[in-house]
Amino acid sequence: MVKLIASTCLDYNPKSDEIVHYFGKFSENYDSNHPRKKYYHVKHFEAKYDQYIFHKCWRPIDQIYIMGLEDKHQNYYDTLIQLCKMNAPLHRIYRYKAIKDKDDMSAYIGATQNHTDCILDMINKGYNNCLFLEDDFLFTDTVRYNQTMLHTFWKRKYQFDIVFLAASKLHERRHFDDILINSYQECTTSSGYILTKNTVQRVYDVVKEGLEKMKVNPQNRDFCIDRYWRRLQQENKVFIFKRKLGFQKPSYSELKKSVAIFLD
Repeated sequence: MVKLIASTCLDYNPKSDEIVHYFGKFSENYDSNHPRKKYYHVKHFEAKYDQYIFHKCWRPIDQIYIMGLEDKHQNYYDTLIQLCKMNAPLHRIYRYKAIKDKDDMSAYIGATQNHTDCILDMINKGYNNCLFLEDDFLFTDTVRYNQTMLHTFWKRKYQFDIVFLAASKLHERRHFDDILINSYQECTTSSGYILTKNTVQRVYDVVKEGLEKMKVNPQNRDFCIDRYWRRLQQENKVFIFKRKLGFQKPSYSELKKSVAIFLD
């Protein structure tokens, strides 16, 4: 019986009893000559395969959350393409569709609400490790290095609250080891980070507390997620990859009403 395989690893070769669908940034008729190799744009992916092929650095990740406005379809597909570049498991992706807020004040509350909802979903479903991405996240072009760092990170079994794939340029950061640094920043990015089951409840409680305070006092931006979770830094378990794996894509910010460029 022929098995239908989905792969983001383009160097995977089908076995004699397999047909492989490769997903990435392909045109509709990229290559139709090979009987057991078919190439598709990632927008056509559906979780209907007998097996999924992806890089081993993703094995510990149970779910990848992509957060963005419900009408920003291109942003979502751009993020999927980034994940294909990193040979990620497409069947473990969950798209969180946020509703556009009515005004700027509500937008900051909404941005924190998006993360809070996804973190709570991780808790409720009992996932061990999850990656959270906003839909303007870009991985750097050093794909093999990024994969090696992720694989090394999981092998070392670090104890952590948050590990950021990207970073803010501002405020204090300290050396930890050869691949991680501790963050003591007053304001971080929330564009890409990893949470783990052992400490996700603590992260959720802090983020939820900030959200509730911001609902009462929406003008105080210190309650927004990228500032309020600095309260976790007292345990010295908030980390950033020393050589960042990604950054926020230069794009128009609905919150700031201007083009945002954060390349650190």
